[in-house]
Formats: sequence, C-alpha cells, structure tokens
Amino acid sequence: MTSVPIHLRKSLSWLESALWFVSCCLLGYCGFTAIDASLMQAKLARSLEQSRIRTNAATDTAASVPTEQADKVPVQSDTGFVARLEIPRVGLSAMVLEGVGSRTLRVGLGHLPGTSRPGQPGNVVLAGHRDTFFRPLGRIGKCDDVSLNTAAGNYHYRVRSFEVVDPHDVNQLTYHGKDELTLVTCYPFSYIGPAPKRFIVHAEPVLGPETCPSS
Repeated sequence: MTSVPIHLRKSLSWLESALWFVSCCLLGYCGFTAIDASLMQAKLARSLEQSRIRTNAATDTAASVPTEQADKVPVQSDTGFVARLEIPRVGLSAMVLEGVGSRTLRVGLGHLPGTSRPGQPGNVVLAGHRDTFFRPLGRIGKCDDVSLNTAAGNYHYRVRSFEVVDPHDVNQLTYHGKDELTLVTCYPFSYIGPAPKRFIVHAEPVLGPETCPSS
C-alpha cells in the first residue's frame, strides 16, 4: 500500500527536476539570443559608420581630380546592405541588413529582397519580429517621423497609415506607383505562438523631420 505514494513522490520529483532543467535551458537560450542580437547590432552600427567613411572618402577623391579622370578613380563597393531605422517617438532604433531569413530577423530588421532600396524609386519594405525590434510599432501613430540612415545618405519618411492584413496579402509589398517605406511585422503583438495576422505601416518620403499638416 505504501509503494504507490512513494512511486508518486518519485515521479513528481523527477517531473519537477525536468521542468527546472527545461526552464533553465529556455532562459539560457533567451539570454544567448538577446546577447547575440545586441552584439550583432553593435557590429552592424560599426559597419555602417565604416561604409559612410569609405563613401565620403571616395566622393572627396572623385571631386578632387579632373573631370576626365573621375571615372578612373576606384570606388570600393559594399555588396551588403546595412542601414539604421529610427522612429524617435516610439523609441525604435535598430539596424537593418539584407534578407528576411530567421537568422537575420533574430539579430535585426531585414530588407525584403526584390523591393527598392532607400533612394531608389518604389517601395522599400522592411520586416521584423513583433516581440523584439518591432515591438514599438504597437505604439505607432500617424505622422510619426521615420528615418532610414544608410552609407549613401539619410532618408526621411512620415507615417501615412497602418493596417492589419491577412499574412497572404502581398499587395501591400508591391509598388503602387509612388515611393514609400513599408514596415511589416506579425500581429497581434501580445499573441503567444505564430501570430495569425500582419501589421503594416505605410510611410511617405519627406524632405526631413516636419510637423504633420493639419487635417
């Protein structure tokens, strides 16, 4: 008669130990991903600054030689895309790199391949996770200032609208005949597990930070 309670206590003790082990593993993984993302953000920031220095140096060199020799000046090109997205009002500042794979979105924001890059005509599309870098988008508002800083220059936008769409609705990511910046993340922001919707922010290019016009 006493073997059942003893067996039960052993089973509960084993279960408790297993749960503690799993919890420690999950906490360790979360800590590792947070540190990895932080280190990568710092590395990307340095890379962006170095690209700016190279770009400025190449521009200065080209400007200092005669016009007929300007085309012969070697300019180092960086095939990787690195930028910084900032939305001051909601406290968002994150580095952007090319691609939207799982590794990319774990350490930063991703530029959707095939869409325009800043300074090019078309739709610049950036994606990010709702529970990390794009969490501040839950507080986004119309007319919020957005800046996208690259080695080639700084580009300014103003939030025009935002909406929730079906994840299969790719129309929001295409070119609609006007230049714009589109930010994409999952929705709802507090959803546990794979979120069923997508949150889309549309921003239009402006000359610089400016006050929203009165309606």
